[in-house]
Amino acid sequence: MMNYIDSLICERKLGRVTCKIFRGSSIATVKDSLKSLNMLTTGLDYCKCLDQTGAKTRLIEILCFHLESDERVMNEDVAYDLVRTFLKSFPSETEYYVNEIWGGYEPLTRSFIDAGILAVKEEGLLGLLWVEDDEGP
Repeated sequence: MMNYIDSLICERKLGRVTCKIFRGSSIATVKDSLKSLNMLTTGLDYCKCLDQTGAKTRLIEILCFHLESDERVMNEDVAYDLVRTFLKSFPSETEYYVNEIWGGYEPLTRSFIDAGILAVKEEGLLGLLWVEDDEGP
């Protein structure tokens, strides 16, 4: 399934998209998983919980539009297919978190601006779909 997801990720014209799905022994705490991906953990306290429908809507927006300029950078049908495939990888009791704060995003990477969804269950981080736009200096 990841090869299919990787092919869809390539359709976003700008920025960097990261999609990771953790299984079995690779599931760790959210902080440990983010650290293993060289991501920041300081913004975790600001993450907002969403249900699966909210996560789907937010991910499609994040993928389709540049995070700062709102320029369209991905076809909505492709983004929908990517998000649908990503979300069906998780059990129904999964919680989803977005790094949104006050109409913007609290960064979890060293990029100028980033946004995405963390898929979390009691045992830890199950997956993430993350977009980084206009990397900072």
